[in-house]
Amino acid sequence: MRMLESLFLRRTRRLFWLAIPFCLLLFAQAFTAGYSPADNPNPATIAVAPLAVTINAASNGPLCAGTTLNLTTTIISGTAPFTFSWDGPAGFNSTAQNPSRPNTILTHAGTYTVTVTDDTGMSGTASVDVEISEPATVHAGIDKVLCKGATHQLNGAIGGAASSATWTASVGGGNFTPNPSMLNAVYHPPANYVGNITLTLTTNNPAGPCPAVSDALLLTYGDPEAMVCNDIVTISMDNNCSVTITPDMALEGDVLDSLFIVNIYTLQGVNIGNTITAQYVGIPLKVKVSNICTGNFCITDAIAHDVIPPIFSSCENITVPCAVTNYTPDYLKNTLGIDAAYPSVTDNCSPVALTRQDTWVDIPCGGTFNGLSNLSGYVKRVWTATDASANKSTCTQYIYFERISIYGLDLPSDITVSCGMSMNDPAVTDGPSFTFNGQTFYLNGTNSFCEINATATDQLAPFCDGTYSIIRTWTIFNLCGPSSSSPPNPLTHIQIINVVDSQGPGFTCPANLTVSTNPLECCATVNLPDVIMDDACGRVSDAYAVITVIDQFTGDTVDQITLDAILSNFPGNNTNDPDTLAVFGDTPCLPIGEHIVNYFSEDACGAVSSCSFKLTVRDLVPPVAACDEITQVSLGIDGMIFVNASTFDDGSYDNCGQVYFKIRRSDSNGCQPNDKFYDQVKFCCEDVGDTIKVILRVYDIAPAPGEVSLSFGEANSNECQVEVYIDDKLKPVCIPPANVTVSCENFDPSLWAYGTSTAADNCCIDTTIVSASYSLLIQCAAKARLSGLSGCSIATGFPTSVPNGLRWNTNKIIL
Repeated sequence: MRMLESLFLRRTRRLFWLAIPFCLLLFAQAFTAGYSPADNPNPATIAVAPLAVTINAASNGPLCAGTTLNLTTTIISGTAPFTFSWDGPAGFNSTAQNPSRPNTILTHAGTYTVTVTDDTGMSGTASVDVEISEPATVHAGIDKVLCKGATHQLNGAIGGAASSATWTASVGGGNFTPNPSMLNAVYHPPANYVGNITLTLTTNNPAGPCPAVSDALLLTYGDPEAMVCNDIVTISMDNNCSVTITPDMALEGDVLDSLFIVNIYTLQGVNIGNTITAQYVGIPLKVKVSNICTGNFCITDAIAHDVIPPIFSSCENITVPCAVTNYTPDYLKNTLGIDAAYPSVTDNCSPVALTRQDTWVDIPCGGTFNGLSNLSGYVKRVWTATDASANKSTCTQYIYFERISIYGLDLPSDITVSCGMSMNDPAVTDGPSFTFNGQTFYLNGTNSFCEINATATDQLAPFCDGTYSIIRTWTIFNLCGPSSSSPPNPLTHIQIINVVDSQGPGFTCPANLTVSTNPLECCATVNLPDVIMDDACGRVSDAYAVITVIDQFTGDTVDQITLDAILSNFPGNNTNDPDTLAVFGDTPCLPIGEHIVNYFSEDACGAVSSCSFKLTVRDLVPPVAACDEITQVSLGIDGMIFVNASTFDDGSYDNCGQVYFKIRRSDSNGCQPNDKFYDQVKFCCEDVGDTIKVILRVYDIAPAPGEVSLSFGEANSNECQVEVYIDDKLKPVCIPPANVTVSCENFDPSLWAYGTSTAADNCCIDTTIVSASYSLLIQCAAKARLSGLSGCSIATGFPTSVPNGLRWNTNKIIL
């Protein structure tokens, strides 16, 4: 639509110029005819069409990066006033007609567009392209101090649009190798030159708007004269307690420091570099200065001093209520939490020691100090800070003690306390107080800091021994205020202190007790321990014991027994102490088990205390052992016999129940050792014909089956000894060889070919006798010859006699 309007306006503009002569003619006719508006019966308003907005945009480009871009807008047509809106690369925008963009970079290049809007709402747009070129960069290097005649390795650098650079020197006679166009050329100074030479590195002129650039470095050539060290180097430490020794500080005259090296040594030869730190303050040192051109050196003495006093960074005044009577720095900081109690002080070299000097000054009622009123007094505290080098500084701190009003005090409320407490201690019964920073300050009597007097009068109201009430009347008077009734000065306050005996008498509970049963009964009659009882506030009026009897197997309570104690005096008792001896006496016979004994004590006000201990009844009475005195035992067929321990019992018993038996030999032998007790004692052939002593042990606790150690159940056992005679009533047995039949012709008269007899006994065979008789054999042979028999058979036997007189049957001859 705007485009059409612009075209229309352009055409009407041409028509306008063509119509000028015609309009002039009409105007002339109207003027000569005496034209009047009344001559036009239908007058109309003539509308003028708005002009189009026509603009041009321009810039000062092309540019070199880093310079300022200037943009311009030229108005050709339009209706003022105008508004402008620019936008461009990298987020650029502006509402200025001719904006600028400083410090341009390569990304700022591109098209910048401006839109202009006039007063009629018509707008026009124009653009301009901006070119930005990269500049050349160059770096020649850092300045150097060199020895006379020394060459210098250059390390130039170029960048950006630069592609080459050339070295030049401010002093002729030197040269660059291999040539001055090499960035890392080596510079050779003129012969014997001493002084300054400036080397400049200049880039080529790059294409575009950017110029060539250059950079310079300064070479200083020195020719040190003979070195002379100062006699002594005295150093003052700086604020950081560190000083670096330069050659100029150690050498006489002005020198080029870069031509020398400084090393500092302790007197022990330790090289500490060229810097003195806090640890070497006040310590003699050696300084060695070396010429890097000639290698010459000199050595001098040095010592460093700390001459800077400590610095107080804060020294704040403090205000506390006059109720505070302890104003030491530790109390103010650690108890009241006032951080400003200590000043802040620092030192450049060492820790600081703080000391203080206090001066107390009273301020009279109505007086002022340092513009402050309502002060009871102040302390002038002068702090002195001293460092390790004895440097000192001071600061002054004031501690102001502010008066408090008696109407701002916390007045004590009624309280109930134990009779054992001090009734005059406000920390116990409370009193007029003031609280500051979590701490409570009591004002009793006359407080010289606060000019407040707080006194109490007591009236006693007794009830029973150790229990009473105190009617305490507080009278509080402000010494700096006039006496009056409204507001009251003095101020009266009544406090009731109820003193009660809430605890029963004190006594030490007996320790757990273990007792044994009575010798002839399976229960124990126990004399309970007596105890001394003491009541803190009154007297002991009653004491008794309650015994809870507990079944040892079920744990159930089977009885409760109460024993009243007898309260009595005791030897050595101090009659001024309200203590007494409680005698509880003997208990009934108590069964075996763990029982609980509770002691109770009551004072005159009915307060009861108690304790309990364990009463254990055990069967500590060993059983009665009864043995057979003499016993005879015969061995069995296997040459041994085991006899049960109970065999030797002759009525052993225990007061509480069953008894158990173990046995052992008194002396050890091959049959059985005697280092254990056994269920059976063993006898063997070795014992035959001897009387063996055995020991029967009787227990009232059940031992495990089998062998047990000699120490098992010693406290629950008893022993008796038995003499046992061992015999062997079984005779030996003789076994003949089997019958045999042989021919007479082959008969062996030695008989050994026909077998031998054997003998057996439950223990052993002592003697074997063999005898042979041939009479029957001869008779048999004779009869055989007389009868004409060709042979005979003979049943033979070998009579054998043994110690017990055993004989074989008579041999028989069968024909």
